Amino acid sequence: MRLLHTSDWHLGATLHLAARDEEHRRTLAWLVDTMAAHEVDVLVVAGDVYHHANPSAQAQRLLFEFLAAARRQLPALRVVLVGGNHDSAARLDAPREVLDPLGVVVVGGAIDGWEERALVPIADRTGAIRCVVVAVPYIHEYRLGVASIGHDDGAYRTALTEAFRARYDALAEEASRRWPGVPLVATGHLTCTGASPDDYDTPLHRVGGESGLPATIFSEVWSYVALGHIHRPYPVDGDRVRYAGSLFPLRSSEIAHPHQVRLVDVRPDGSITTRAVDVPLPRTITDVRGSFEEVLATLQALRPVGDLPAYVLAAIELDSPDTSAEQRLAEALADRKDLTLVRVTARPRVSVESATESRPVDVDVVTATPEEVFTLLYRATFPEGTPPDDLLAAFRAAVAAANAGGAP
Repeated sequence: MRLLHTSDWHLGATLHLAARDEEHRRTLAWLVDTMAAHEVDVLVVAGDVYHHANPSAQAQRLLFEFLAAARRQLPALRVVLVGGNHDSAARLDAPREVLDPLGVVVVGGAIDGWEERALVPIADRTGAIRCVVVAVPYIHEYRLGVASIGHDDGAYRTALTEAFRARYDALAEEASRRWPGVPLVATGHLTCTGASPDDYDTPLHRVGGESGLPATIFSEVWSYVALGHIHRPYPVDGDRVRYAGSLFPLRSSEIAHPHQVRLVDVRPDGSITTRAVDVPLPRTITDVRGSFEEVLATLQALRPVGDLPAYVLAAIELDSPDTSAEQRLAEALADRKDLTLVRVTARPRVSVESATESRPVDVDVVTATPEEVFTLLYRATFPEGTPPDDLLAAFRAAVAAANAGGAP
């Protein structure tokens, strides 16, 4: 049997309010073609199908259009979707009575007797069961009966590890009882060892200083474990336990990651072979920072890949106040229809925090005037300068307007 493992689609996500729908549409169309080209038997999506618990109508349309296209090209394809921490279990489960007859199994969350639905036997064209996918969604600690309150980090980590191992062992035992000798494949949406804080914006199952749960929660009975939540593809336990990662960069920290799906061939004896298939990125995303001149030169030289305009995140570092920097950058690139400035910020090169730490000031905040505090803050930010007249005039106007508004 050939599986395709993917995860963390985050349908409905944006990049600083910039829509990603067209990127998702193109990538999901590529995914259908890729499954057809590689004759995939089972698609496994390991959580975070949607970005929001209450997904928009457009996000839901993307999922259903994909499932319909996959059904047309691969009528025998089985699809297994599990919920992640971003998904609403109830909302993801809602259409399951419609999806079940189409070969699409959804396990939105660890609720309502989910263990029975989690056991998904996969038959070949003769009707023989060739593997069992055990569809484990995101499970919060409290559903395992584990609480961090009242335990030190070591005891909590031990309890959580044992609870997850016991849950996976029980599911494997039941699957093996019903289909003896058939290879088992599990899913999971959690943080395992090997992850770093840069890999996620929401830590799951992190215990103390440890990076996540150990691979030992998955016994050797599992031929393959398809993980989701971490957006970077990497092995947790060789080829057997892996993260597939996101389909394309969802935030700036993911630009340098490889983006891929994973093909997994499961043999009758439970042995596997896996290989990655790189996802063609539908849009260039670039994060550039430096002086105004450096940022502008970098963007003028940028030649985006693909026919969608590149999304640009630009951070201009200032050595002196420049309230026009953002507007000037937009005007300088106005004729570049292949670039979209998603976010442009202009900030002092020396941060207020580092400047004030290295140059402490002695100021009586009770008697100091607002203008004196403003001047001290300016000098902490731009150590070599003093506030220019136009900036002081703007500050005085702001203070006057605040006072006129009835400040106590």
